[in-house]
This record gives sequence, structure tokens and C-alpha cells, in this order.
Amino acid sequence: MTGDHYAEDTSQRSATAPTLIVLNQELDEFWARFVCAHELGHIILHPHVNTAFLLRSTLFSVDKIEKQANRFAIELLTVGSSCWCQQDDSMTVRECAARYGIPREFEELLAFYQ
Repeated sequence: MTGDHYAEDTSQRSATAPTLIVLNQELDEFWARFVCAHELGHIILHPHVNTAFLLRSTLFSVDKIEKQANRFAIELLTVGSSCWCQQDDSMTVRECAARYGIPREFEELLAFYQ
């Protein structure tokens, strides 16, 4: 993820210690839920990838990795709500995003699930 909301958010892994998700304490509950789900996506989908290192020390593009973590977060936050937008045709994508805690910046990903 890119942007001010995520500057200090990360997942930290160690061979001997439990995996931690560290969130910026300035995040409101809405963003904290999404960022936590996003970081969990990295832990599950990319267990051996250090995105922070790649961004800081290489020219490797992490766009695909970040999109996968964003998609994971959306699926996690909307789990159990199959056909969630199709259940109510009067609900807009923005309303669906607000209902399931998806930030406006990621509303376009919701269209994938319609």
C-alpha cells in the first residue's frame, strides 16, 4: 500500500518470534481494520517477501504484491457476504465500501466482485 496512511504500518517476521503487525497509532478504527487486513495478506500471501526492503533497497516493483494484499483485505473484510452488492441492487459501490470498511481509495477493487 502506498500513501500517508501506511507509512509506519508493517508486518514483522522472525524465525524465532511470533509475527507481529504494527499499526500507526494515528489510524482511526476504519483505516486500522483495513491496514491490519492488508498486512495479514502480506503475511499469508508473501511469507518470504520483505516489501519494505524491496522499496528501500532495490528497483523491484512491489505493485503486484500490494494489489494482492489489498484484494486479500477486501475479501477478508467482506467474508461471509457472498454476492454482497448483488443482494441489494440499490446499493452503490461507495455504500458497499462504507458498509464493509473498505476505504474509498480501494472502491474500484470492489467492482471486481460485482
